[in-house]
Amino acid sequence: MPLAWVLLSLIAGYTLAATELLPFGHTPLAYALLALAAAVACAAAPGSRVWLPLLLLSLTTFGVSRWQTQDAPEPGEWADLPARDAVMELLVEQTFRSLAFPEGAMGLALVTEAAHAPLKELEGRRVYYSLALCPEGRAVRRGERVKARGIVEFRAATEPRDGFETYLDARRVSATFRRGAVVEHRGSTSWHTAFGNTANERLTRILLAGSEDKEHPYGHVFAAMLLGQKWMLGPELRSGFVRTGTMHLFAVSGLHVAAVALTLALGLQLLRVPAQAAAVIGLVLLSGYVLATGAPPSAVRAFSMVAFYWAANVFLRQREPLAALVASAVAVLLWDPRQLFAVGFQLSYAVVGSILLIGLPLAAHLRDAINLGRFIPEDLHPAWVAPTAAALRWTATAFSISLAACLGSMPLIIAYFELFTPGAVLLNLALIPAASLAVVNGVLSAAAGLTGLEGLSAFLNRGAWAVLAVMLWMVDAALRIPGFYFNMEWRVGSMPFVAVGAVLASGVLIRFRPFTATPWRFALPPAAFLFLLMLGARSVVPE
Repeated sequence: MPLAWVLLSLIAGYTLAATELLPFGHTPLAYALLALAAAVACAAAPGSRVWLPLLLLSLTTFGVSRWQTQDAPEPGEWADLPARDAVMELLVEQTFRSLAFPEGAMGLALVTEAAHAPLKELEGRRVYYSLALCPEGRAVRRGERVKARGIVEFRAATEPRDGFETYLDARRVSATFRRGAVVEHRGSTSWHTAFGNTANERLTRILLAGSEDKEHPYGHVFAAMLLGQKWMLGPELRSGFVRTGTMHLFAVSGLHVAAVALTLALGLQLLRVPAQAAAVIGLVLLSGYVLATGAPPSAVRAFSMVAFYWAANVFLRQREPLAALVASAVAVLLWDPRQLFAVGFQLSYAVVGSILLIGLPLAAHLRDAINLGRFIPEDLHPAWVAPTAAALRWTATAFSISLAACLGSMPLIIAYFELFTPGAVLLNLALIPAASLAVVNGVLSAAAGLTGLEGLSAFLNRGAWAVLAVMLWMVDAALRIPGFYFNMEWRVGSMPFVAVGAVLASGVLIRFRPFTATPWRFALPPAAFLFLLMLGARSVVPE
């Protein structure tokens, strides 16, 4: 797969640039063009094989150049600047909400206007803001320009940091803007952010329909799952999902976008819409859903995966989800190189890659192995054989996908959250299908609400609450099981990436190099992960 070489070269270039392990100066684009010219020249020579390493060198140095030119480096003297009062205009890129600070505005924004130096140098750079609302109490919305007053603290320190600070580093946040308030709202900057904000508010009302007089949290959990509004869960529920390794159910990512896309595809198929028109209509509607969730990076990445796969399947007549995955990763990294070091990007592609390379082949093998009544002629099978075999095949598929997803994500979860949740393999076996059913129910509820059928929407919401009630009970029961999760950490910072690479590499062997027909080949990924876990991880005491 040629795009795989492009992806690996970009990753190598970005890593070299980010870690400053550069074998050359600050003109890598010239080296990239020189290596590309040499590769073309060698390719023209008959029998020459030198062009491939030269081409890879060209792509790698291009990655270095792309990283260095994405934005200007921060001035080194910012680390010594004290905090200071400021009045600035902000373009809101992302909003956060918290039950602990319901009257406040939090999120990420670009500085579009500042009063004087050194604050003037923040223009065009990203800040994290945490401010009180304006006197009218109007909420700050994504894509809006606001004027605010507060205290600016610069973030030029280069020491490695954990938790939320790591997230701010990945988003290239230059400063924090706190202990102040929004002074003025200056309107939205684009139609798509305005549409997304309006759609989010409308869908939230639809998904909460019927829960106004209820004391249970199911309505808020339902809205949190469909729209990624994790703040609606509250600290207790959120902690439970984190400790059981199931918090991914509330991040709008591959599970949600794929379930919505599948529902749209089936609906358009029932309406007998032609395949090519259905792809265009489906992707437009799916993009509306992504905008309604606030277009978080995880949702955009999942949308790009679905878009590449859907378009290739309809217009090119090729069904290769792995190629769509690689193409979407290349597109995302070319657009924003810093996504490579974002936790969400790493988890998304590690999980989906593991499912495609390990989960689906394992599921196919297990389904083929399930052959009840193989020694009895088919016309003599008892009535229970067919449904039992179907249930076993479905269970085998769900288990394979859950196992592969855990193998791809667990090294990173240990690294970023200090949690090892072996029980999540079995818990996700039940929760992922249940969450998918809830998402499909949410799509139907949204469709009913948007067409004015509020009663039907409220009825569908109550059906989803029954599913959510079972899910919450299972999470609570899992937390009571001894050994369901452990607090662990890696001894060396590079070990989680080595572990993910080992899992994916073993998946490549299973998918493309079936070196033996024995089923024991599927033991290679978990064996590689467990070996590295015993070698490079240790238990920690939770704080």
